[in-house]
Amino acid sequence: MDITDIVERYRSSVLRLGLYRGSDQIGSGSAFMAHGRVITNSHVIRQGQFDAVEITFGDQDTNPVSPIRLSQDDFLGRIRDESQEGSADFVVLDLSAEPEFAPRSDLPLSISDDSVKVGDQVVLLGFPFMTNYLTSHVGHVSASYSAEAIHKLQIDAKYKQIDSLGLPR
Repeated sequence: MDITDIVERYRSSVLRLGLYRGSDQIGSGSAFMAHGRVITNSHVIRQGQFDAVEITFGDQDTNPVSPIRLSQDDFLGRIRDESQEGSADFVVLDLSAEPEFAPRSDLPLSISDDSVKVGDQVVLLGFPFMTNYLTSHVGHVSASYSAEAIHKLQIDAKYKQIDSLGLPR
């Protein structure tokens, strides 16, 4: 599959989480859907005190859906698993009750230790630096190792923001 096929196939599985205090956005992050759950980093939802989370999808430009807005208590109440602070930095949420998630596809999450090798090319999809639009980046696996009984992959990829004229900032 080429990169454009990968982006098209999985973009509806990538989510933007906007954290709000009142009407002010105080942070954001990316998440993805896998096995009927939403997975993100703990540091995304632990950025500070927020009142609400607004969820949009990576295919919002081609398949517009009204953002899902959840109160902090409702959102945090849907946590099903979270790593210890300073550990693996993940959180798993159950948002399956929201009807907007039903038509979305899941990202496959079954990687064996020997199926990914240092140097393999990867595609990253997300919403870096509080962007409102899905971005894709190509990178490589730069390390594959086990620590704290968890297999970890280190990925090297560059993000370069370009202004509307196509000039790097």
